[in-house]
Amino acid sequence: MTTVRFEAFPLGQPFEAWRGAKPSEETMALAREFVGRGAEDLPENDWLDGLDHDRRVVVEPWIEELFPASPEGSRETLVLQVARAFGEDKLRRLKAGEEVTWPTDEEITAACPEFTPEQEAAAIELRRRYCERYDCDT
Repeated sequence: MTTVRFEAFPLGQPFEAWRGAKPSEETMALAREFVGRGAEDLPENDWLDGLDHDRRVVVEPWIEELFPASPEGSRETLVLQVARAFGEDKLRRLKAGEEVTWPTDEEITAACPEFTPEQEAAAIELRRRYCERYDCDT
């Protein structure tokens, strides 16, 4: 048995969707403004966190191939994630220069947008490649 130590949902089961409310247009506008000012302080989601270096160098190119990043797509993903994780009240308070409690890493991760059908297929292909290479059970 092999433990897969990068983020992967079980095969045949959907990615756990966001359970909170859909952000309002005002919340999305505040999130766009926040991201536009620079959201460098937000923790990045490292899909390969915990994966040994020898496997990371194999898997990272697969992720780059299967999940191609575009600046626009990455920005919109971040905007939605910020809107969900902070909410309108915290974003308004940040805009006013007030201090707020930042979401935890877990809350930031939970606020990630759901996979599109193409991304879900890519995640399944990533799992297939990994298990083929490292002989893990699915």
